[in-house]
Amino acid sequence: MTTVTTVRPTTVKTVKEPTAYQRKKMVEALSRPDYRLAGDTNSRSLDVMRAERWIAAFTASGRPAAPAVAAGYQGRTHFRLTKRGRMALLTDAKRNALESVDAFGALGESVPWPTLTALVNDGFVQQLNDHGRPDVNGKAYITNLGRRLMGLPEVDDTPAADILIAALAKWGIAAQVEDSEEGDQVVYRSGDIEAVIYRPFETASERWEHSATHPAWRHWSGWCLTAYVGGAEFQMWGPDDGDVYTDSAATAEALADWLTGSDAA
Repeated sequence: MTTVTTVRPTTVKTVKEPTAYQRKKMVEALSRPDYRLAGDTNSRSLDVMRAERWIAAFTASGRPAAPAVAAGYQGRTHFRLTKRGRMALLTDAKRNALESVDAFGALGESVPWPTLTALVNDGFVQQLNDHGRPDVNGKAYITNLGRRLMGLPEVDDTPAADILIAALAKWGIAAQVEDSEEGDQVVYRSGDIEAVIYRPFETASERWEHSATHPAWRHWSGWCLTAYVGGAEFQMWGPDDGDVYTDSAATAEALADWLTGSDAA
């Protein structure tokens, strides 16, 4: 289910920019669950990062090291990226762009092209088309790495089709993704039986298309299941609550029930 969370503007300012090496190490730390800096970071860069307060020391159990050491702690310590360190990875223009994201993670339309391009190259932003696929002309969305940078909760990037196919497999139904003129969809075939499942959506040009491989977080409307055998047809619409896992489980069960019913038998 999509979590609606917006970015709060930050007042954190930094004195200098990281070097290419320092930036690489800091981005690597950003991608780790605890923002931990790699142990092989050179001492000169560590000195700079500590002086700029881009990193802070922690004990092995994750407690701030300074008070622990003052209290007699003598165990191992490590460094983690701070909020100040995260903001050091951004120029003012980049920070303003990321702070413009809406509840669904889309960047504001007024972000300058050079800034957008730089954020994409950084891995903090991705451009997706209406089907949720990477597209250089697509709408800009903050990535999970960008979300970690800005302190936002991460979203589920799992392709919705993978979730649906796994749900179908639990009922012994083998399906696959196929492309059509309307887009991509999950299809099951057996003899004269065919079932097609997709998320319908309307494009800006008022054309209805199909989507199945969109990321789980973009499952903004329920699956549409249409199954055929001979002259019989079965159709079901899933809930529009954004929960692709529940939707997929219900859709798979509905198809399984139909396949074992009198119409498909």
